[in-house]
Amino acid sequence: NAHRAPALWKPVQDHMEHLLVSIKQPCLLLERLCVNLLRLCIHIIDVPEVAPSLLESLHLLTQLDPPLHRALGDRVTVGLLALFRTNAEKIRTREVWTALLSLLNSFASHRTAHHTAVEVLQYLATDGAQVAVRAANFDQLLMSLRLFLDATHDTPPLAPATGLTLAESVRVRVQRGSKLLELMLALFLRLAAWPPSAGGSRRRLAAPTSPYPQSPTPTSPADDAAAASSSGAKFAPVPAGVSSSGEGEVPADAVRSVSPSEGRLSGAASSAASVVDGDDGDDTDPD
Repeated sequence: NAHRAPALWKPVQDHMEHLLVSIKQPCLLLERLCVNLLRLCIHIIDVPEVAPSLLESLHLLTQLDPPLHRALGDRVTVGLLALFRTNAEKIRTREVWTALLSLLNSFASHRTAHHTAVEVLQYLATDGAQVAVRAANFDQLLMSLRLFLDATHDTPPLAPATGLTLAESVRVRVQRGSKLLELMLALFLRLAAWPPSAGGSRRRLAAPTSPYPQSPTPTSPADDAAAASSSGAKFAPVPAGVSSSGEGEVPADAVRSVSPSEGRLSGAASSAASVVDGDDGDDTDPD
């Protein structure tokens, strides 16, 4: 009955949106609205006449009050997992990917929904990469992984109510971070498997803009010491692993430590910038 959706969707949309904005506290009605909205997405997300307004309704879930948003975390992430597993190949526009991944990203710091949300990203980057990853959404998937990695790093240790000790809680966070880094690597490796287009060229990808300061080319401590002695200025030697300034010298009061996550993510952005294959021919998706 998907072909009948355009005739029926408008009154259904108005009714669901009216209920969503009128609910002020978590309840069964809110849960059923969320579940059925996601079910509609699964079945009619590929109907062009309905998709734009359907995504607008889905966006309302990200604008709910924080208590309502938190209450829906598990339902929404499970629904998105089912949606991507059944429709990833049919989602071809950047706007649809933006709407769905924005909803997923809103649960990056959710205590219980985080695990299922990472499972969604794992499917998109590994098992479903053959049909899901393309030039239209590569940078969005990468930014989602980076957002979840930041959330894992910034989240405080799990509460004692979880039954975990502090050491076990830290170990869980490290495991989550390692898994996300592995998924970022899998996403980059997917690029190597993209076949050339019929014209012999490959899709040229722009590196996503990094929210982190880019580190200049590092120099060795010996180079810094030699530069300081030749100029007569007093500079502190650069510790191993810390990049220097553009001229190869770092003033003593300007040496800054680099967090582990910042170093990892700057490296990821650099890797993205280096993935340019073929010529400047017509841009065509591998699919």
